[in-house]
Amino acid sequence: CRCVGLPARFVSGYHLVEPKPESYDLHAWAEVYLPGAGWRGFDPSGIGVIDDRYITLATSSKPELTAAVTGSFSGPNGVESLLEWGIEADIQEPAATMQSA
Repeated sequence: CRCVGLPARFVSGYHLVEPKPESYDLHAWAEVYLPGAGWRGFDPSGIGVIDDRYITLATSSKPELTAAVTGSFSGPNGVESLLEWGIEADIQEPAATMQSA
């Protein structure tokens, strides 16, 4: 997209697929800015257009800036650390529309 003059960026987040796997891994996709339409996502892994089952955590024109966790430690040798985290998503199905008779 950038080669033809369209702004594009890297997106890191989650894709809530069905059937639900035992655990989700980070996923990545691209977004392109289309004049008059704004940022539009596309998943080049074969899924296609981004929908409401994608959860964005970070976006940037530089993929290295979208890491979910970064940091450093300075201290004595032998120090160990542990990071535990979780993410939950509650998928709300669209409300049924009522039709008048």
